Amino acid sequence: MQRLTDTGRGAIVLPMDDAYAAMRTGTNWMNARGQNGTFYITPGLMNDVSTIKIVDQDLIDFHNAGHEIAAHSKTHANMSLITAAERTVEYDYPKTYLENLIGAGTVTTWAYPFGTGSSGRNLACDQQLYLGYDRWLDMAMTTNSVVYPRYSDTPPLLINRLAWSATNQAQILTLVRKAATSAVVVPILFHNLDTAVNPTRANVLEMLDLAVALGVPLITTQEAFPASRSLLNPGFENGLDGVDPTGRHAITAANGKCSVVTDTPAPEYQGTKALELSTTDNAGYAYIRQQVQFLPGRQDTFSGQCKAVSVSNAGNLIADKAFVRIQSLDYGQAVIAGLDVKMTPALGKDIGAGWKKFTLDFTAGQSTKTVNVDVGLQATVGGAVIRFDHLWFEPKYLGDLG
Repeated sequence: MQRLTDTGRGAIVLPMDDAYAAMRTGTNWMNARGQNGTFYITPGLMNDVSTIKIVDQDLIDFHNAGHEIAAHSKTHANMSLITAAERTVEYDYPKTYLENLIGAGTVTTWAYPFGTGSSGRNLACDQQLYLGYDRWLDMAMTTNSVVYPRYSDTPPLLINRLAWSATNQAQILTLVRKAATSAVVVPILFHNLDTAVNPTRANVLEMLDLAVALGVPLITTQEAFPASRSLLNPGFENGLDGVDPTGRHAITAANGKCSVVTDTPAPEYQGTKALELSTTDNAGYAYIRQQVQFLPGRQDTFSGQCKAVSVSNAGNLIADKAFVRIQSLDYGQAVIAGLDVKMTPALGKDIGAGWKKFTLDFTAGQSTKTVNVDVGLQATVGGAVIRFDHLWFEPKYLGDLG
């Protein structure tokens, strides 16, 4: 995660959802004021023969003007009411469709069509999203805050948004004023203009002009909430490429081998790739390591999935030859003795398709500055081949999506 430079000033995130032609109007207003927004697009609602919906060229124009294009499902389905296979289509289709228009890797944000308050998301929904998008937006309920620290070492994965209509205009303007005097970021949203559950044109122009007058920037969701995953490429969908500055890398000895292979994930999980580790008869080892910056005293959860593909001596494997491990490092990057946490993933919970899920909670000591996060295989009698997938290492309060 790249931390933003703290300027002491807040910002507003202004998304528009679905595919209404009002997005063209909103874009023109923001362009005229040097502001940026995010457009959450449902491709199944686009390209209407009438003039009430946007078309492909609009998205290209929005993107070229500096606005973010994000995903809002294929058909505006309620994700909690459809099957896992149907959810996969709703998640994957908009990303593919939109990136075919504006470029690979550009669509990294998702907004639920129906949020938690409408029973439109749950843990199973989030688990499928984990590999596909860097951040997810919900709809704020009355008890949810929509005011976030603009500069945070742990930006949220699930972000609440405040729906904007003519009835809460005073609240919207108050939030803009708050962003002018404190380093917060406030996500709000609307769909259309001059309808019962949306702001009027006059409402939007008043807010935009106030933001300009107070020096409050409107920024994209990507800018406001940098990707917060601690682990690089947690589903190995990008192979072993893309080593990040903290140093994820493969470590092998003798006949140990690390590779990425095609495999079927556990039910209700996405992806087509997995990490494969192998050793030959009682020789060598192989493991993947990534270093993660850590806040002393914070409790984290390390979870993921493991599959034994070929094992000559199952008892030997269970006796911790296959392992997941967290090592604490001090300020000088030396391993702190006695603080290692390690477990045998082969003893995890069976979740289908041959995969077992492991979960390991970890609390760092006050001297811990960095941790090594390892998954590995030591030499076994007769050799072994195991696979890992869907790794997760995040603060415990964010849940367990591995």
